[in-house]
Amino acid sequence: VSEESDSPRLPCLAVRGSYYEVGLSVGKRFRERILQFHAQSEKTQMLQKFAKSDDGREHLKRWFSAMSGFPNVVSEMRGLADGTSLSLDEIFLYHCSSEVGLLLEDKSMMLPSCSSLLVQQPGKTLIGHNEDGNPPCYNTSYLVQAEIVQNGTTVEQFTAFAYAGVVPGKAFGFNHHGLVLTNNAIFGRDLNKNILAVPRAVLSRAVLSAQSVEEIMTKTAAYSTSSSKAPWQPVASFSMNIGDRSTDNLVNMEFSTNGVSVQSVSNGFLHHFNMFVHTAVPQHIDASSVHRTTTLLNTGAGPSDVNTTLTFLSDQSDTEYPVFRQGRAPDDVYTLATALFDIVRGTCHIFLSRPLSGATPAYEFKL
Repeated sequence: VSEESDSPRLPCLAVRGSYYEVGLSVGKRFRERILQFHAQSEKTQMLQKFAKSDDGREHLKRWFSAMSGFPNVVSEMRGLADGTSLSLDEIFLYHCSSEVGLLLEDKSMMLPSCSSLLVQQPGKTLIGHNEDGNPPCYNTSYLVQAEIVQNGTTVEQFTAFAYAGVVPGKAFGFNHHGLVLTNNAIFGRDLNKNILAVPRAVLSRAVLSAQSVEEIMTKTAAYSTSSSKAPWQPVASFSMNIGDRSTDNLVNMEFSTNGVSVQSVSNGFLHHFNMFVHTAVPQHIDASSVHRTTTLLNTGAGPSDVNTTLTFLSDQSDTEYPVFRQGRAPDDVYTLATALFDIVRGTCHIFLSRPLSGATPAYEFKL
């Protein structure tokens, strides 16, 4: 069962069914967008070349083997593949771009994308997020509102931004347990070689099903690159921001080869761009993150409410590396959407242009 809300650049599909049926509906509805994106994307061409190499086949085989711990995500991927008339191998490959870019140390595949602000003040609990992507993402992404049913029982409900051919969760979203999730790319120089490690897009989809922050922390706790049995661990580093409506708690989790570093936010704010903030590991330096951090420091007290959060996420005072990005050299990345989660009020507003004071969101959701 599916129903669509139409914003031409970022349509939203509401769908109900099994994991496979949800993937199938998304694949059928957005087949043209998915094929268009991967025909235009240089990153896809590099992924395909990697998949044909001996080293690439070995890595992809190991990463897919670890998917045995995520059968529901595999079912959703299989539906997505059937809906788009692509193979499961192709769909899985699209989920591995972060890992392949880091493995090859190819900066053209290391997209320094997304800005997140976590704000905690008396009576205010906010997450503001700019979702950034390369040019082919601009008109090919979409939103998915899913109710997943097994044996007549609803087991998941979520609303999330999705990239073409990738299961939801890698960008931003929220679920019916009151969890809000946003992600940021970060580029640790090492990869997790544990046989249980999966691409971060897979882990992010699994996290979208979580019932609490405690569940996420338990399933990701104390993993290492060698012997950990932690069921949720990514191949590549990344940052995840979590808001919990039941407690008003805000936390940031940085995943690296050192495991997970967790930082809570209370009485202030935390920012996350595309570099580690509280984890000491070797990383690739991102010029845009350095510039965005300088812009934030220049605001003085920093964001403290909805208006100051959206003002920062709209900022273009740095003409080379703005916060709200427009794909202009030397920064060839676009801001695809801005999400503002007001966790106390229980609202999510999504903007498709600069979210300046008084701007009208393209979408409004209840958390």
